[in-house]
Amino acid sequence: MDGNSRASKNVGYERGARRALSTVLRLHAAGVRTVTLYAFSTENWSRPTSEIGVILSVLAACANSSLLHQHCGPGKELCIVPLGDMLGLRERGRGATALAEALEELRTKSEGGDTMVRVAVNYGGRAEIVEAVRRITRELQLEEQEGNDVTALDEDRFGRALSMVWEDNSNISEELNSSHVPSSPSVSLPVVPAPDMLIRTGGEKRLSNFLLWDLAYTELYFSDVLWPDFDDACLDEALAWFFQRKRRYGGRKDITGVENDEHLVEIKETAPFTVVDD
Repeated sequence: MDGNSRASKNVGYERGARRALSTVLRLHAAGVRTVTLYAFSTENWSRPTSEIGVILSVLAACANSSLLHQHCGPGKELCIVPLGDMLGLRERGRGATALAEALEELRTKSEGGDTMVRVAVNYGGRAEIVEAVRRITRELQLEEQEGNDVTALDEDRFGRALSMVWEDNSNISEELNSSHVPSSPSVSLPVVPAPDMLIRTGGEKRLSNFLLWDLAYTELYFSDVLWPDFDDACLDEALAWFFQRKRRYGGRKDITGVENDEHLVEIKETAPFTVVDD
């Protein structure tokens, strides 16, 4: 969602928040059932304090808005799930705490919504991978002490560990020097498939520490349009581009084709998408 500050000096982030809501609702209507929005990265803390304050304030206002809430919950379009270190966010001051509380309240209220929208706040892809490695290392040490097979590490197990990094909503800094191995997260999130498509706006062409493990075979779509100006026509153009892609996952057989409209609908009902900002 890059380009908010460039789109409008004073109200770019507000426009970007409204664009995010309209985009996820349009994706829901298209049959997409998982969307991830990169709202605020761990690296974004290096921005000017005044800009950080504006971003956190806009995000909190959006999370608390009646416009968003009317689309969330059982039988409605959206289920909002925060992705990132929420307890670490609370340590960043009053504005950050207000945002963390608003996201947690929205998570509870929106359970049962149709399309899961993950909002990545205080999120970093490298930290996510490192923490997953630490957790698996502790698990393997415990299994070795109990006489179990410690060679049972593969991509599936690592992927499961990665998906649990944020599930218990724990503060990563508290885990780093702990010998405790979390046995069951306090918040159980649904398993999320790897994104089929990443959309990045604003002319930037990089991942910016976002979902580094998950994006291995994701189709990458870059647009020069600034995020607040990325309207329905731009989104439709991006989706049309995606459905023309031939996805072979290293093989020869096309996994995704566009032979007919029925096939398009079939893909739309399962494809997760992600939108990135830095």
